[in-house]
Amino acid sequence: MVASILSQLLDIAAEGRELTLRELRFWHADTAWVALAGLTALALALVVLRSTLLRRRAAHRVALPAIVVVSHTKWLAAIRHLPMVLVVLGIPLFALGLADPYSTLTQREESFPGRRIAIMLDASSSMVRPFNAPTLKPSGGVSSQATFFTTVAAAQRFVQLRTRGKYRDLMALVEFGDQAYVVTPFT
Repeated sequence: MVASILSQLLDIAAEGRELTLRELRFWHADTAWVALAGLTALALALVVLRSTLLRRRAAHRVALPAIVVVSHTKWLAAIRHLPMVLVVLGIPLFALGLADPYSTLTQREESFPGRRIAIMLDASSSMVRPFNAPTLKPSGGVSSQATFFTTVAAAQRFVQLRTRGKYRDLMALVEFGDQAYVVTPFT
């Protein structure tokens, strides 16, 4: 349950990283601009009203006696501005949501062209020498550690790794000793 939710969140985050503002289209962009202009005008009007018209004289103010002494520290003074900072940071997100963004549906097909790889296996008489490769196990139940069987196992492993990858390689297998024989053409 948690793993599926986490994988869905990672998929959404990956989609979000691929999306840029330049690719977005907006249904109501004009409404968002009008709302931002209105909020800016309202903020300026409130600043002007607060600084000029609503200022009271000292005779009309009510004073309360200090019953509890509170030590004013700097971090407490900074915390009282936190809600306003959060509101200001949320205004661009509000405008983005109000503009109703959408993206056009695009489909792209990515292909990874491969290479032409020819694997050459030496089957000459010099390949009977022992060669110990404990991580490569020859197929077919052959327990010999001859160099030829080790190279065949290495070729099989190489082909397995390339076929699991994203590239579409064409591979050919050529065996040679005294003469060269094409075991498998490019496929």
